[in-house]
Amino acid sequence: AVVSTQSTGEPYGLRIKLYADDSQLYVSLVPTDSTGWSAAKVDIEECLAKVKRWMVGQWLKCNEAKTEFILLGKRSSLAKLSFDPVINFGGAEIYPSDCSGADGKTLGILLDHNLTLERQVNNVRMQCGLILRNLWHLQKCFDIQTKIMLVKQLIVSRIDYSNILYCGLPDRVLRGLQKTLNSCVRFIFN
Repeated sequence: AVVSTQSTGEPYGLRIKLYADDSQLYVSLVPTDSTGWSAAKVDIEECLAKVKRWMVGQWLKCNEAKTEFILLGKRSSLAKLSFDPVINFGGAEIYPSDCSGADGKTLGILLDHNLTLERQVNNVRMQCGLILRNLWHLQKCFDIQTKIMLVKQLIVSRIDYSNILYCGLPDRVLRGLQKTLNSCVRFIFN
């Protein structure tokens, strides 16, 4: 079941993205404008309450404990915050995610407050490195075609997932992914 975006978020000035079992609300703010935050906070809380009422009416469970929000922006802008960002939802106070560990993850992408995507790139490198290390132990068991298939399926697919987000990232961030791909070539051809 899908909540109509027309009747849920737009009257509150929120942009909404709906996915299979995930709903995301977006709002833009000026970090030094506490009045803008107060108005946005009311809109967000009213919208969340409306979503919860709809879900209860459809016999669906709304898990307030899994609700999170993230403040994104330039480091200098986030340092200027002139308000205490907290949202009340179903009796729970929700504070901004600290974007560490599993927090700040959306559609499998690890976000950080400044949208540098370093967390995501480092996580992909770590996963690929672990897989590649395991493959190295078994490399004598595989011919070249099998190695190519394994690298494509287990490593390149992880690098390719959401690769459009990597466009425009600094070379120092992308260099790690290139090193991982170079290691894959060494694995395939010894």
